[in-house]
Amino acid sequence: MDITAIKTLGSLTLALALTSCANRADLSATDIEQYSALTVTQGLLLLPQFSALERPQAKFPIDEARAGVMGCAETELVLLPGNRLASVKAIKASTKSFAEQAVLAVKDWNWSSLPKDALTKPVKTKIAFGFCMAYGKTGTCKVSQAQFGCEAADFQYSIGRAVYKGAEAESKHRELEKNLTLILPTSLL
Repeated sequence: MDITAIKTLGSLTLALALTSCANRADLSATDIEQYSALTVTQGLLLLPQFSALERPQAKFPIDEARAGVMGCAETELVLLPGNRLASVKAIKASTKSFAEQAVLAVKDWNWSSLPKDALTKPVKTKIAFGFCMAYGKTGTCKVSQAQFGCEAADFQYSIGRAVYKGAEAESKHRELEKNLTLILPTSLL
């Protein structure tokens, strides 16, 4: 293969890659630019017409869980009529793993469960995810949204739980740093 053929092949590959990025959810580059100018509608998914949306919690990143790290991630997303997710991105996060899990969670939500007329125009909204460790039998998170440092009217917790070995597990919950053996997301327990 000569150098001209290689250059042409490289150009075609690059053009194909750029086109597939721009065509995400059948959007043109102009559409994506237009949606970036939308103002954020806070708490959109808390409105009654979105109550049918199945929103499983984000998975707690296992490395952060093992280290006992808690934090948050703010996501910004654009929804289109017909319940299509045009884009979702993390705009603020305590760690890269929290950002990745928040974005994956939003992408995995069952958008098709919404009524087809839930939206009549493109809308941008924000959702914050708090990644919190729960200790003891209650399994509750004792960290408030304000303590996480992420802000959004729509705030969803992702709760991990510490798991200990041995008969003294209950007392060890009080001594997390010394006795931690494994932490898992509650969805895996």
